[in-house]
Amino acid sequence: VLETTWKYNIYSNSRKIGNASLTREEAEFEVERRKIETEMLRLGGKRKTEQGKANWFFEYRPSSGGIEILWSSYETDQGVIYFDSEEKAKKVVEIIGKDRIKKYIFGVEE
Repeated sequence: VLETTWKYNIYSNSRKIGNASLTREEAEFEVERRKIETEMLRLGGKRKTEQGKANWFFEYRPSSGGIEILWSSYETDQGVIYFDSEEKAKKVVEIIGKDRIKKYIFGVEE
C-alpha cells in the first residue's frame, strides 16, 4: 500500500472516488471488499435486475445475525449484486463464506 501526503497535490480527488484511504486499515478493508464483490460477479452475479423475473440477493438480518437469500422482481437498493437463482446465491455464500460477506459487504463483525 502506497502511503503519501496528498492534501495539496493532484491526487486529492482520489479520496472522493474511493481510490485513496486515510489509514492502512481502511485501505486493506476496501481492497478485500472489492475482491469479494469481484468474486461475487465472477460467480454469476450481476448489477442489474431482469424486470419481471426473480432476482436473488443477500440481506443481513441483525435479529438473527444471519444472511437471508431473498428475491425481487425489481431493483431493491443501489449496489446490490443479484443472481439468477437461489442455488447460485447459496453457492456464492458457500464459496466466499458468511463471515466474510457479513464483514466486507454488510460491515458487520461479530
